[in-house]
Amino acid sequence: LLPQVEQRKQEIENYLSKKSGYHITVDKIDTYWDGLHPGIRANGVRVHNKDKKQILTQFRQLRVSLVLLPLLWRSIEVHELVLVEPRMAFERLRNGRYRIRGLAPIKKPKEKQDPEGFVKFLFSQGLLAIENGEITWRDYKTGEPAIRVTKLNLHLKNKGARHTLAFTANFPKKLCQSCSFVIGIRGNPLVDKKNWSGQVVLNAKGVNLAALPRVIKEKIPAKVNGVVNT
Repeated sequence: LLPQVEQRKQEIENYLSKKSGYHITVDKIDTYWDGLHPGIRANGVRVHNKDKKQILTQFRQLRVSLVLLPLLWRSIEVHELVLVEPRMAFERLRNGRYRIRGLAPIKKPKEKQDPEGFVKFLFSQGLLAIENGEITWRDYKTGEPAIRVTKLNLHLKNKGARHTLAFTANFPKKLCQSCSFVIGIRGNPLVDKKNWSGQVVLNAKGVNLAALPRVIKEKIPAKVNGVVNT
């Protein structure tokens, strides 16, 4: 299947469009090798609204490499998934629901929904990454000015019981002059609450709590204010 994807670009676009309900286009699809891991690379991916007149979100490249052995018995196991230069806007609507601009609002999670399965999935991938992303936050409920975050990099690397999450991004200077963190975890606290350990390294310079979007300030005690430096 993998060697045929270059010739089946139109078929893949039609399939993704039908499944998502939006018009999806891809400039180029090809295959590559990540060491001993075969991969698929999609360049110039765009999600349009149904009448194809507006781009809702886009990213320069999506790379997915797979573990070779499971492919022999038609099973898929992700080795690395990397999203390069995504461009999107997250919004809070007047009714309090959230969405990616132009897409349907995100469904509220069920009260009894167990996050263990999702975390287990995240921890079982070799690498999940966003590189050089650009995110815009708009809050229509409060009417606050939009916040644009650039050069966003997020990497979750897993090796056995070791999991490392690293984040860096450029925020507006009035909000944060320098913000990044690295979280290291051994084990899974949702599965075994006794046998796990973790460490957080936080770099926060000039974090102005008063400039935070209200959706975050709503979760912070009113007495907590000022500028944070770590």
